[in-house]
Amino acid sequence: MDAFPLLENRSRKARTAFTLLCALIFAAWYAYVYLNERALPWYSYAVTGVLLFLFIALGARFVPVWFDAWSKDQAHPLPHQGRRGDAWRVLLMVLLTHAAYLMIVLIRLRLTDWWPESFNGVFHFLDASDSKHYLDIAQNWYSNSAEHDRVVRLVFLPLYPLLVKLLALVTGEYYYTAALLSVLFSALAALVLYRLALMDLPRRRALWAVRFYCLFPGFFFYGCQLSEALFMLLALLCVLCARQRRCLLSGVFGALAAFTRSPGLTLLTPVLFTIIGDSAARPKGQRLKYFLSRCWTAFIIPLGFFAYLFVNYRVSGDWLRFLQYQKNNWFQSPAPFFDTVRYQLDYLISYVRDGSVSNAIGLWGANLLAQFAALTLMLLTVKKQNAAYTAFFIVYFVFTTGVTWLLSAPRYMLVCFPLIFALTQLGQRRLVRALLTALSAICSVLFFLAYLSYSIAVY
Repeated sequence: MDAFPLLENRSRKARTAFTLLCALIFAAWYAYVYLNERALPWYSYAVTGVLLFLFIALGARFVPVWFDAWSKDQAHPLPHQGRRGDAWRVLLMVLLTHAAYLMIVLIRLRLTDWWPESFNGVFHFLDASDSKHYLDIAQNWYSNSAEHDRVVRLVFLPLYPLLVKLLALVTGEYYYTAALLSVLFSALAALVLYRLALMDLPRRRALWAVRFYCLFPGFFFYGCQLSEALFMLLALLCVLCARQRRCLLSGVFGALAAFTRSPGLTLLTPVLFTIIGDSAARPKGQRLKYFLSRCWTAFIIPLGFFAYLFVNYRVSGDWLRFLQYQKNNWFQSPAPFFDTVRYQLDYLISYVRDGSVSNAIGLWGANLLAQFAALTLMLLTVKKQNAAYTAFFIVYFVFTTGVTWLLSAPRYMLVCFPLIFALTQLGQRRLVRALLTALSAICSVLFFLAYLSYSIAVY
């Protein structure tokens, strides 16, 4: 391909050289971080080394797929077709999953002989720790002069609470309005996921993608007053429109995602990746023109986050005040992504030694498992995935896990849609699919029970 000569199928030396260069850069970064550290226990080097090895292995397997995706010889098959009634099947799966989580709450409360004063109180056991922040923003917006707990809520991005506020003007109520919106967004996200899956998969496997979406550990967060469901919906719409060559709409949905959660910025990756791949497939004289006429739409995406920075400025007089609050109140600042598993393992061991085994497993164990399982899934399916999805995962993983205090890796991985397609691709054989289904269901229930035990303890 003339526009991108190094990415031709025949340039195997370029691929190998690029792969080795990237591996050396990450290895040098790892050495720099830990050579300047005090002596660490052997298991710290082991856990960080294994995670970085998986990450580099994923990158090494991805490079040939990446180069092929930007080749003029890359095939662009037509989307598969669904059937009438599939939308209702998808919606039913989502609603039944939400209902199943509510039933687990009821059973768990009955078994412990613990029951709230009213049935409405049952729903409060599904509250996430961040729900109160979003509800307060919806009701009172941000503040720079109120009590400390309200001031620091500036770290939560505004689109979800704004939508809650708009609907609450009709309902006159916030708590159930926010939960209803989350459930609605999760159902719409499933419909878009199904449409996106049909771009690459036959109908039956596209429906399996929706089933893995419902069985993914942490799905219950989609029923909480949180922005995860909205973000998932907007991210999927952004990528679907990019693949359908509706570039302007893709940029708009990406901007809305970046106005919902900061990882929305990483949607630049799959959008630009798709545009470049589409450009490569054009006739020789049209490639660069096609690329230039569409690449600008991808840069609409950061405007969503810029709007959030403007909110920071209007509220506090500082465009970047959220960084200060994140550091001072949530102890979060940028850090090497591979170092995250080190301190999480340290805390897990510390909690176990102190006798807090359930918290150790439910919090730190779940965080560690989410990161290693995500990398492993993508590594096993990288050659079967759409290349833009793998590129998105790599950037998203580094962006979301590279912080000094990560408590919510399962929530971050929940909305990383390539993982759903990885499960779907891995489950092509019936036996493997059955095992993955059972494993996903078991992990989902165990994670929810650990979360529910914590909710009951602090209720």
